[in-house]
Amino acid sequence: MIKYSNILKLSNIPFEQYLKLDGLSHSTLKSMRNGVLPDFNVTDKVRVGKIVDDIHTAKWTDITHPLYKPARDIASCMESEIGKNVMDKLQYQNSYQSQIDANGLKMLVKGRPDAELGNLAVIDFKVTFQKYIRRKEDLIPLIKFMGYDNQIGNYANMSDKLKIGIKYGKFLFIHSVYANKTFFFKRLVDELDILMMENWWENKIYEYGTI
Repeated sequence: MIKYSNILKLSNIPFEQYLKLDGLSHSTLKSMRNGVLPDFNVTDKVRVGKIVDDIHTAKWTDITHPLYKPARDIASCMESEIGKNVMDKLQYQNSYQSQIDANGLKMLVKGRPDAELGNLAVIDFKVTFQKYIRRKEDLIPLIKFMGYDNQIGNYANMSDKLKIGIKYGKFLFIHSVYANKTFFFKRLVDELDILMMENWWENKIYEYGTI
C-alpha cells in the first residue's frame, strides 16, 4: 500500500518551470533503465492540454498548428460528453509534487494533469498517430502499453481525487488522428485497476526510492 504526503500544488506555472521541479514523473519512470535518466524531448504532443485550454477560452489563433485540429476535436468531444458549463469550471495545467512511501522507502514524484474539475475529476488528453486505431476498443492495448492508467491514477492521488469516488475521478480523452475521432474514457482506473496501478508505483519505489 502506497501513501502520499507533503503534496505541493502549483497553479499557473509554465511547463518549462514544471520540468525543473524535483521529482520523478510517470514518463521518466516508465523510460528509465537501470537508474539512468533519459533525455526528455519536449514535443508538441505534451502541449496538447494547453492548446485545448486556449481553444476553449478562444485564446488560440494558430489554425495551422499540427495539433490544432486534434485539440479542437478534443474540446468538441469534451463539450459533448461533460457539457460546456462543466468545461467553464475546469482548471487547466496544475502541477503537483508529492512524496510517496511504501514499506519504509520513499520517493519524490511529480505530475501535471491537463485539467481538473474541483475535487471531482482529473482529466488528461492524448493524441495518437497509430494507424491501427479505428475504434475505442483498439485503444485499450495502447493505454496499457503506455501506462496511461498508472499516470492518471497518480494524478488523482496527488490531487486527492481517488478518495472522492472510484467511478467519477479519472477521465481520459484520446484523439486518434487516423480515425479522425476523439474517444472518451470515464472510468480509466476502475476498481480492479487501482490495485494494479498501486503495484506499479510500489515497484518503482522499491526500484528507485530511498530510506
